Amino acid sequence: AIAFQPGDQHINISGKTYTMRLTLGALAEMAETLNVKGPMELSHKMKRLKPDVAVRLLRALLRPVHGHNITTIDAVNMSPDIVVKMAKLFERAFANQNNKERR
Repeated sequence: AIAFQPGDQHINISGKTYTMRLTLGALAEMAETLNVKGPMELSHKMKRLKPDVAVRLLRALLRPVHGHNITTIDAVNMSPDIVVKMAKLFERAFANQNNKERR
């Protein structure tokens, strides 16, 4: 198993615990999925996700820890709580960058 890293977010889907991890690869996949150019635009779009898009983004966040063994996750498994945790993971990752941009 891959060790916990700072910033990891745990979620429960259908009684199983998964770990979301924001990596550069996950970020690139998410940006491509939403057709955005940067983290700020991605952050804006994350607040208005359709369930099928949310699942694609969730899979991108799960893949660094769980590989491709996440095909059973679909829109039925998505709860508002999971989307909130996805947003928090993203916000924490870019909190320092956002503070620097405001200065």
